[in-house]
Amino acid sequence: MNDDAQKLNIKEKLRQSLNAAIKSSPLTRGQIADEMTKIVGIPVTKTILYSWTAKSKTGWRIPAEYLPAFCQITGDYTPLKVLNEACDRVALSKADAVRCEIKRREEKLAAERAEIKKMTLFLKEMEKGR
Repeated sequence: MNDDAQKLNIKEKLRQSLNAAIKSSPLTRGQIADEMTKIVGIPVTKTILYSWTAKSKTGWRIPAEYLPAFCQITGDYTPLKVLNEACDRVALSKADAVRCEIKRREEKLAAERAEIKKMTLFLKEMEKGR
């Protein structure tokens, strides 16, 4: 398997991240299932959670559209991180995204100021030569 195919084969990483999220949550599997049912509007049971996370249940996978609810309920966003890393992307909180945008704009502003400074020096040199 080449590196790209290996990076995209996230089945085991995702399964492990789901298990870790469940274990780190203060909620039981039953409580997580009940909360997911409320949020996604489709019955999710403790048995379904076991099926999504059991190594032996090869045909079972958590639907991608359920992942945000799962992460919100467990408070662990690692499963989404696994998906993002497979795509060479990162997910940020809204606050971190705003911080990044501020930094990007500050860098752009600094580059503009540096360009203005160069132009000003060039203009001074031109005016000396008159």
